[in-house]
Order: sequence, then structure tokens, then C-alpha cells
Amino acid sequence: MVLDFFYQHWYLSTAFQAAMVIHWVRTRPESYWLWVILLLGPLGSVLYLIVEVLPGIRWKLPAI
Repeated sequence: MVLDFFYQHWYLSTAFQAAMVIHWVRTRPESYWLWVILLLGPLGSVLYLIVEVLPGIRWKLPAI
């Protein structure tokens, strides 16, 4: 379902992959992630987002 969206809108897929590669360059996790992002395309980018990016985000609770 998500991959079907990316394949129909290839320009969004390319922009998403570019954003994940830029994040990889800035943070420099394990080097195999670059190959996962590039070779698996949108699926690799989504995997990288779930495994590496989302756990690193600092979630803030709203102030009351």
C-alpha cells in the first residue's frame, strides 16, 4: 500500500530517498544502511526511517 503510493509518485519516492541519504550522511550510522536505502528504493528508505530515524527523535509532551 505504501510502496504502491511511492511507485505511482516516483518524484516523492526520489525525494524521500534523497532525504534519507542526507540524514545518513549527517549522522553516519553503519555503512550498510546506505546500500539498503539505495538498492531497496522506497522500501529501504522506509526501513531506515523506522529503525534509525524515529528512535532518535526527541518527542516532547505538550506543556499544560
